[in-house]
Amino acid sequence: MKPVLMFDNDGTLVDTPRLIKSSFTHAFSVYKPAYVLSEEELDSFLGPTLEDSFRKYFPEEKVPELVRCYKDHNDTVLPEVKAYPGVIECLKKWHEEGYRMAIVSTKHTPTLIRGLEYAGIDPEWFDALIGGEQISRPKPDPQGLYLACDAMGIPYENLVYVGDAVSDMEAAKAAGAAAIGYCEDEKRREKLRSAKPYAVVQDFKEIDNIIQKEDFL
Repeated sequence: MKPVLMFDNDGTLVDTPRLIKSSFTHAFSVYKPAYVLSEEELDSFLGPTLEDSFRKYFPEEKVPELVRCYKDHNDTVLPEVKAYPGVIECLKKWHEEGYRMAIVSTKHTPTLIRGLEYAGIDPEWFDALIGGEQISRPKPDPQGLYLACDAMGIPYENLVYVGDAVSDMEAAKAAGAAAIGYCEDEKRREKLRSAKPYAVVQDFKEIDNIIQKEDFL
């Protein structure tokens, strides 16, 4: 039986960390201009929801305004997004081979779809697209993975979840899925290994080798 393949989006399928950091930097330049974000702080924004990230620095009543500022800027740079090497090739291959696939992302679904299209990834390859507005308990809670299963009408089993953040690995393991960490940056791969996933890879095509193994899952 083929496993069901689920993916995070930002930093996993599409190379958006630079755009995300740019949009956070813009929001801070407007609302906290004297504050200079460190690279470590910018890295910490990759994974959590926008709301959770902004709450660390601003009062709760300011968060919706900051999210709007972030999204307005992000919309202007979204057309620059690219897929990571090997992603389009693998996704197309798996779709043609009959794998069920889904994306579980903190990004709202309309923006998620636009980003995929800009990156050259066909949204029709996926049986479910779960955006942040559908999720009340973001990763590391496994709710998003369960919602994807429900949308596809499948049981919560035989799942693989691929992501670039520790919260992705924790959500996958909480759902009983095989967690695969994918990241090109060695420093971040070390963090992924600390979550003890099934595997950590730096080349997206390595995932194909893993799922094709007879004894996988």
